[in-house]
Amino acid sequence: ASGTGKSSLVRAGVVPELLGAPGSRWAHVHVEPGRDPLGALEAALAAVEDPERPRLLVVDPLERILEHGDDPTLLRAFAQRVWSLALDHRGSGCLLVLRSQHLGRLRERLRGEPSGPLDTWLDTWLDDERHRIEVSPMSEPQLRAAITEPARRGGLDPSPGLIERIVADVGREPGGGPLMQHALDRLWQARRGQALSVEAYARLGGLIGALEPHASATLASLSAPERAHARRVLTELVHLADDGAASARRRVPVEQLWLGEPHEREATEAVLGRLMDARLVVGAEHPEGGATVELAHEALVRHWPPLLEWLGQERERRIGRYRVLERLHEGGPERDRGRAFLVHDPELDRRVQLVLLEARRGTAEERSRLRERARALARLSHPSAQLVHDVGLARGCVYMTLEPLEGETLTAWLEREPRAWLEIIRVMSSIASALEAMHELGLVHHAVGPDAVWIDAKGVARLVGPSPSPGPEASPARDVTELCTLLHRLLYGEPGSAAPEPEPVGRERPPPSLRDVLLRGLASTPEPRPSMAELRAELQRATEPRTADEAPPPPEPPARGSGRVHLERPGGVVSSTSAFYVSRPELEDPCLREIVEPGALLRIKGPQRMGKTTLLTRILERPRSEGWRIAAIDLQLLDAGILSDLDRFLRGLCAMITRRLKLPRVEDAWDDIFGPKDNCTAFFEDHLLGDAGPLLLALNHVDRLFDSVDVADEFMALLRAWHEMARSQPPWDELRMVLVYSTEMYLPLDINHSPFNVGLAVSMEDWDAGIVSELARRHGLDWTRREIDELMALLGGHPHLVRLALHAIAERGLEPSQALSSAASDEGLFGEHLKKLLWRLQGQPALHEAAVEVMQASGPVRLSTELAFKLVSLGVARMQGNEVVPGRELYRRYLRERLGPARAGG
Repeated sequence: ASGTGKSSLVRAGVVPELLGAPGSRWAHVHVEPGRDPLGALEAALAAVEDPERPRLLVVDPLERILEHGDDPTLLRAFAQRVWSLALDHRGSGCLLVLRSQHLGRLRERLRGEPSGPLDTWLDTWLDDERHRIEVSPMSEPQLRAAITEPARRGGLDPSPGLIERIVADVGREPGGGPLMQHALDRLWQARRGQALSVEAYARLGGLIGALEPHASATLASLSAPERAHARRVLTELVHLADDGAASARRRVPVEQLWLGEPHEREATEAVLGRLMDARLVVGAEHPEGGATVELAHEALVRHWPPLLEWLGQERERRIGRYRVLERLHEGGPERDRGRAFLVHDPELDRRVQLVLLEARRGTAEERSRLRERARALARLSHPSAQLVHDVGLARGCVYMTLEPLEGETLTAWLEREPRAWLEIIRVMSSIASALEAMHELGLVHHAVGPDAVWIDAKGVARLVGPSPSPGPEASPARDVTELCTLLHRLLYGEPGSAAPEPEPVGRERPPPSLRDVLLRGLASTPEPRPSMAELRAELQRATEPRTADEAPPPPEPPARGSGRVHLERPGGVVSSTSAFYVSRPELEDPCLREIVEPGALLRIKGPQRMGKTTLLTRILERPRSEGWRIAAIDLQLLDAGILSDLDRFLRGLCAMITRRLKLPRVEDAWDDIFGPKDNCTAFFEDHLLGDAGPLLLALNHVDRLFDSVDVADEFMALLRAWHEMARSQPPWDELRMVLVYSTEMYLPLDINHSPFNVGLAVSMEDWDAGIVSELARRHGLDWTRREIDELMALLGGHPHLVRLALHAIAERGLEPSQALSSAASDEGLFGEHLKKLLWRLQGQPALHEAAVEVMQASGPVRLSTELAFKLVSLGVARMQGNEVVPGRELYRRYLRERLGPARAGG
C-alpha cells in the first residue's frame, strides 16, 4: 500500500545490494513510465553501452502505465517487452514496484486470451506469492532503527524520550513513514549543534507540524483547475459529523471519485496520483476487489487550514452522506415544518428526495420519537406509496430519504383537462389501497388531500409520504374522513353544498352505493365510518361492469360509433399518449425498476399480437429521456441468410448497433484469427462500452433465430456470458439487455448457457374484464356486464383481438351480440386476421396437422415440444400442464371448420 516505503526499499536497499554483490555485472536500468511507457523502456535499455551485460530493470511506479495508456494493445506490448527481458539469455532481472490498490485494474487491463504464454507469465507474476513481495508498514523496532542508525552515523544525539515519542506518533498514523521523514527533516533543520531535542520536536508541532507546510506546498504546486479537482477529492474523503465538525477520514472506492466525462476522469486521476505521490492520500486493494483511497493522515482533517475551510463550505451542501442539489417546496404545517431537498446519494449514485424533520421542542426524546416514526414508515412497501429509502440523523434533526416523485399533483392533473369520474375513481382506488396497507402496519397518514396524490405520465398515482409527526387526533378513521371528503368534492361537489352534481363524462353516473359510503365516511363520530378496506372495495366495485339490471336507462342512445369519439385503427405499437393506450403498472413498473440496474437482463415473452412491442416501446421511454444510448434492433429486418450464419449475423448486429447509435463505421474490427463470438465481444468492449454511459440493447423478435438452431445456441450462450460479465466486471456493467420473443421452450439449449433462466421475465397476459370495460368506454361504448362477459368468453382478453372488436363495433355502430355471433367467419369482425392465420398454418404441413388435432379434440392434446410451442407462439394454442388446448374459443370455432378433420394415424 501507499506510504510503506516500497520505493525506498528498492532504491536504497535492494538495488545497491544487488549492484554491490561480488561478481555483479548488472547494468541498472530505471524506468518511470510516462505517456509513452514502451518508448521510455526502449530508450533506457538502449542507453546501456555493453549489449551483453545483464540488465537489472526497475519500473517504479508501475501503475503509471495505467494513467497514460488506455489502449490494452500498448499495455500488453509493454508487458511483452518486460517479459522478454526477464527471459533473455543474459540472465536479466526485473523489479516492478506497484501500489497494491492498482493490482486488480492492472490484471484486468493486461490480460488477453487465456491461452497466451504472456498471460501465463502474468498469472505467475501477479498471483504467485513466490514472485511477489508485500511491503508492510515498519514495526516499532524497525522504526527505532530507522531513526537511531542514521542519527548515529551522522553523529547526532537524540534527547531521552524523543525517539519513543516519534515512534508512538507514527504508530497512530497509517502510511506514517513519509510523515516521519518530513518530521525528521524539519527537526534536522531546527537542531542546535548535534542535539535533537523533544522541545524542538514539540515546537514543530510533532508530525503534524512537518505535514502542514508540505501539504500546502503540494497544493500550491497545482494549477487552478487541478486545485478544484484536489478540493473535490479531498472533501469526498471526509465524513462530516452531525454537529458540523469534520469528524473522520473515510475510505472511498476510487470509482466514486470519477466524474462522467472521460477527460474529467483523466484529470481527476492525474491529481489523485499527485496527492498519492505527496503521501497526502493513500490507497489499498479492497479484500473483496476494487481499489479504495483515503486521506493519509487524520491530522489533515483536524489541522490543515485549506481543508478545514473547504469542509466548512461543504458542510452547507451536505446532509449526512447526501449532497444537496436543490431545495424543494416547503413541507407545510402538516409535515411538522419538514424541509424538502433533492439530494444525491453518492454510495448508490442516485437522486432521492430528503425531508429534514425538525422537532418542535428540539429534545432528544422528540427526535427519538420522530426517528421511530420514520423507521415505521420505511416498512411500508406498496406500489402506490412513495417509498422510504433511508432514515438517519443529521444537523441535529431526523431525516428521511424517499424515492423522488415524477409527474404532477392531483390538483394539476385535474386542471390540465376534464377527467371522467371513472378515471378519477381508478386513481383514488389505488390511493385507498396504499392507505389500507399503511393502516395494516399500524400507521396513519394524517395529510390526505389533493397535494398528497401525485400522478405520473403513465397515469399511475402515488401517495406522497405521510406526516412524520401526526397530532393526537390522527387515526385511521381520520384518514377515511379525509379521503371521503376529497372524493366527494371531486365527484359530487363540496359535502353539504347545494351545488348541482356534475354531469357524468363518458357513461352513467357513479353508483348510488358509492355516495352512501362516502357520506358515512363524513360522519362526525368514528363509529359509522367505513374502514379503509371497505372504502377501497366500494371504489373497486364502482369500476366493474354493470349488470343489465343495475344499468339505468340512459338519457340518450349510447355512443356506438356516433362520431363523438375519435377512433384509432388497431395495429402496431400503441403510443403511450394515445387515448387507447392501456397502462399495465404490474408489468411496466418491475421492468422500469430492473432496467436501471447494472447488467440488467429483461425478458418479455408472450404469443404474437399480445402487446410485447408496445411494452418494449414504453420501457425505452424513460432511459431515452435520461440520455441513455439505446440500440433497438428488430431481427425481422435481417435476411434469412444472415440469420443462418453466426459470423454474418454477429457482424450485422454490430453494424446495426453502430448505425443506431450514430457512431462512425469501424473498419477492420474483425480479426479472422479469432472466432465470431470473441470478435463480437471485443467489438463491444472496444467501441460500444466504456465511458459513454449505459448502453441498452433491445432485441425484438429474438425467436426469428430459432429456425437456425446452431446460430441460436451460440448467440444465446454469448448473451448469457455477457450477462454474467455484466454482473461483476466493468465495462460490461454498463450493458443492459431486453429480449422480446414469443416462445423459447423448444430450443435444445444448455440451461447453464441460456439467458432464458436469468434476469427478470415478464409474461404478457390477457386483459381482464375491468380493462376491457374501460377500453369499451374509451371507444364510446356503454356495455353491460353480460356484453363484456360475452366478448371475454370468445376472445379471452386477447389485447389485439379486443381492440379489433371494439373498433369495428364502435365504427360501424353494431350491436355487440349480433357482431360476436358471426365473428368466427371470413366475413366477421376478425376475417382478415383469421384468414392470415389459416394460410400460415396451411403453409407448414406439420404445424397444420398439429393444429387440426388440437382443434378437433375434446380435451388436452400432447404434441412434440417444438410443435406445441410454435402453436403457442402464434396464439393458436395454450399450454395446460404439458399438454395443449385451443388458445381462444374464436380460434377453436374457426379452425375446427376450416382445417377439417384430423387424419387417421396422423
